[in-house]
Amino acid sequence: MYALPSHHLVFLVLVGAGYALATVGMKLVASSGAMPSSFGLCLIVAGLLAAIIFEIILLRQAPVSQLYLIVIAVETAIVLSFACLIGEQITPRLALGMGFIFVGLATVAH
Repeated sequence: MYALPSHHLVFLVLVGAGYALATVGMKLVASSGAMPSSFGLCLIVAGLLAAIIFEIILLRQAPVSQLYLIVIAVETAIVLSFACLIGEQITPRLALGMGFIFVGLATVAH
């Protein structure tokens, strides 16, 4: 099992935040009607670009199988926090799904 150095946690958060930012942009575009929101499109591009750059940095030093699970967990936490901020309801089913993601991460991390 590869142990990711603690200083790479910043990169993990940046990757997750990049994907989450792109998700926020997609939500804005999806909610903007017939004419896509240019701000939303910019968020998508900026988020994906940031995620790609920081994930490449991490992939140079960590196995993709473990890195992917960590990124999914970080992204899940950020996106669900955003969902709460915009007033979307976190149902018990959704909370359970999020719990499975974190249990899966803990299972492969130890």
